[in-house]
Amino acid sequence: MNGEAIYDSRPWHVFGEGPTQVGEGSFSDNDRGAYTSQDIRFTTRCDVLYAICLGWPGTGEVIIHSLGSGGSTGEQTVSQVSMLGSSQGLSWSLDADGLKVKVPAEKPCRHAYVFKIE
Repeated sequence: MNGEAIYDSRPWHVFGEGPTQVGEGSFSDNDRGAYTSQDIRFTTRCDVLYAICLGWPGTGEVIIHSLGSGGSTGEQTVSQVSMLGSSQGLSWSLDADGLKVKVPAEKPCRHAYVFKIE
């Protein structure tokens, strides 16, 4: 379901954002707490940015700070936001704090939730 954000994708100039810290060094990738909905990783393919949310947002909203004017990339131009695996339209807004996306009521899968940002 999320292959579009993985296969033939490239790293974006921002790796990710979020509070969960991963230890450095060999075999230390599991020395961390559980990922949250604030832990987001980015990939890109063609003119599309994928924001991969590593936890389901229980609040119903995700804020992608890297896309706001206060983030590390400056304010971006966004025309459409959708979630892979969901046919439900998403409402969203972009301001200085970031891209705010209302998520669907139901999870489209069991792990990693991907926002397709055009």
